Amino acid sequence: MSDQGMILFIKAVTPVHNGSGTGLGHVDRPIIRERKTEFPFIQAATIKGNFRHWCAANHGDAVARLLFGASTEDSDKSSGLLEFTDGYLLAFPVRSLNGLFAWTTSALPLYRLRRLWPGAVPADLADDGLMSDVGSANCRSSAGKGENETYTSPLYFGAVNDRRIFLEDMAFTDTATGDVTRKASAELAKRIFPNRDESWIKGEYEKKFVLLREDDFRRFVKRSTQIEANIRIGEYGVTATGSLRYSEFLPAETILFARVTPERNAASAQKKINEWWPSAPDHLKTREDLAGDAAPSALKLFKAVFAEDRLDQLGGDETKGKGLVSIAFHDPAVGGA
Repeated sequence: MSDQGMILFIKAVTPVHNGSGTGLGHVDRPIIRERKTEFPFIQAATIKGNFRHWCAANHGDAVARLLFGASTEDSDKSSGLLEFTDGYLLAFPVRSLNGLFAWTTSALPLYRLRRLWPGAVPADLADDGLMSDVGSANCRSSAGKGENETYTSPLYFGAVNDRRIFLEDMAFTDTATGDVTRKASAELAKRIFPNRDESWIKGEYEKKFVLLREDDFRRFVKRSTQIEANIRIGEYGVTATGSLRYSEFLPAETILFARVTPERNAASAQKKINEWWPSAPDHLKTREDLAGDAAPSALKLFKAVFAEDRLDQLGGDETKGKGLVSIAFHDPAVGGA
């Protein structure tokens, strides 16, 4: 277990609404986005709060307070032993004529993942020449006229021999050497889908990995989110006046990532765990991955508390089945560093 942190891969199982408040356009409930890139993201407080809520409900408030700090009303009294980053967008599903949809990404999300943890991005994909080629701003050409205009842009389609694919209403031509992207997509897939029961979806990711220029990627994450209309039924089963509203969701199969690190004062953090460990619940002490005379580190305890094969809930509309996510823990010290 690395003392420097772990990468969390957040995989949307159902559409996720991480709202930004009242919308100003035709969408009444938009998702929150970065100002400069317009990429969707999930706030660190939302991720940390989700973990704390589940931990308190299943392992008791003492464990939750130790790892994540006091509850909201007492948050100024204890910050917990773990620190979280925001959840950044890594891969966005886009409708495709090749195999239903493709997982699209671009140079910036991959660079961010590499920056948070260098070992999480395969070396072949992190190659500076490859990244700068994808990020080039002057290599787009248009073809066609009128409303059906399509664009041909450089991209890398990992497992399709045909050099043209269609994403939504746009046509793209593969300009990469297939070996690089096939290897890169396979390495990323191992990190994102580590569980044995995810072998099928892991293979699908390897086949449907698409690396786009940044402006093309931004176009899709702006225009290809899921929009749903909601109404309120009033008296006599009639739609209530003025109740129509539109909500925006990240579509199912969206993939984000965040980093969790231990408190920077390692000695102080371990002292707190050592003092708490004798009173820890028996079901934690007897776990095979925690058994032993010494108290575990904060990260080891965190990973033990949260099973990797369960579903979490992030964002709003929980009672409508929205916001279910699966979270994979990638420890670069164990594999991929």
